[in-house]
Amino acid sequence: MSVNIDHQKNSITPSTTTLDIDTTGSLVLPRGTTVQRYPSAEGAFRVNIQNTGVYYPEIYLNSGWNEVVQVSETPSLGYFIKHDGTKWEATAITSDDVPEGTTNKYFTTTTANTWFATKDTDDLSEGTTNLYFTTVRARASVSGTGDISYDNSTGVISFNNTSGYVKKTDGDSWYHPYGGTSGLDFAVRDLTVHGTSTVINSTIVTIADPVFAIGQNTVTQSKDRGIEFKYNDGTAKIGFFGQDFGTEEFTYYLDATNTNEVYGGTVGGFDLSGTSISRLSDVATTGAVANDFLKFNGTTWVGTVIDLNDLNDVSAASPSTNQVLKWNGTAWAPGTDIEGVTEGDAIAFAIALGG
Repeated sequence: MSVNIDHQKNSITPSTTTLDIDTTGSLVLPRGTTVQRYPSAEGAFRVNIQNTGVYYPEIYLNSGWNEVVQVSETPSLGYFIKHDGTKWEATAITSDDVPEGTTNKYFTTTTANTWFATKDTDDLSEGTTNLYFTTVRARASVSGTGDISYDNSTGVISFNNTSGYVKKTDGDSWYHPYGGTSGLDFAVRDLTVHGTSTVINSTIVTIADPVFAIGQNTVTQSKDRGIEFKYNDGTAKIGFFGQDFGTEEFTYYLDATNTNEVYGGTVGGFDLSGTSISRLSDVATTGAVANDFLKFNGTTWVGTVIDLNDLNDVSAASPSTNQVLKWNGTAWAPGTDIEGVTEGDAIAFAIALGG
């Protein structure tokens, strides 16, 4: 290949369309700042050194200078070229590198909650098996035959007793099993009844459990605990026996009043004929014998004999032989007996008294 060098036009014209520089060295490009670009001709190639330490090759194409992309990292499969603010580099990118659109939003909890808050089941198409609840569908899925009838237009279930298993006896107006007045047993594992008021109209109620639990202790309450009973002594009245919450004592009331399940009334008596006095916690009767009395010793009541000193109006301490009790104006106390006084002594005594 021949090369023609035109020193006046500053150009190299090869004899073929390819200029081959055969050397092991390198081709040094012209370099300079942006004001030193020359010429601004299509295909011009140079190094821009406008910013110290940040050099890059540039080419003049389509009437403008354009930076030639330099990739600073070794690329791998699936990498993209991304500018880090200083240079172009080969790197993997994530959704954080793609700005969010105006309609196709990225998922976040806040975005999802905001979107779902504007939706309801009307925005969700119904499936083929999991169907939405409607009153019509619910009623249509229920049916009744025999003694049970069902009106799917109103949703009312009725017991019509077409088989005659249960009937009302004219005498008491209550329903009985088939046969009139026979008993009816329910066999259940557990039975819980909830209600504001549960009434059992039965003459006799038998409960097999030996412990009858009433009330509850899950929350703080100030109500009495016990049994309210009704009686009539010519007037309809109620009574109560159980724990008085205020005194925490077992109490029995007659002609009672019930104010929000706190009871008051006349305290009833107890028949203790079958109870031993030794059952009382403050009584000790060990060693008691016939004719003993109960006497309080400062701690308990104990069985003991009594003497004159135990009488409230007698002071009989340290009496002498033949003394008698004389009233001293305050109490009965030991004094001289008049036994053995002669008639003369009596006359002299009377004279001495002014008789």
